[in-house]
Amino acid sequence: MAEELAQQVFIIAARRVHRFDPSRATFRAWLFGIAKNRYMTMQASEQRRKRHEESSAKESSEAVTRGEPDLQVHEALARLPSNYRIVLDAKYLRGLSMKEIAADNGASIEAIESLLRRARANFARVYEQMRTLE
Repeated sequence: MAEELAQQVFIIAARRVHRFDPSRATFRAWLFGIAKNRYMTMQASEQRRKRHEESSAKESSEAVTRGEPDLQVHEALARLPSNYRIVLDAKYLRGLSMKEIAADNGASIEAIESLLRRARANFARVYEQMRTLE
């Protein structure tokens, strides 16, 4: 996380260097301000992600305890595009973390989170369609 933070800070600083006002603060203080703000944003995102994962895990475990048939879940997964199937399988069937999924797919955690949101929405739509056809 530190390397990612440092990279983002320098990218932001490079884009906003025209905003730096030496009469208000030193360059070092300005750069630390960017770092602090970016760190706070990353921490908030991480906390939201963890809460979302915990609630998703709770929903998943509740679904299992209700005894929902695995066959329907696998059939719904089979109807999804492969990129959605891959991330859902990695997250919920293999139990990988977002970091592991991102590394396996050569993508950022943010890209995987976005893909996973779309995959879950698509899965829910397909699964609901299957249930209404029963």
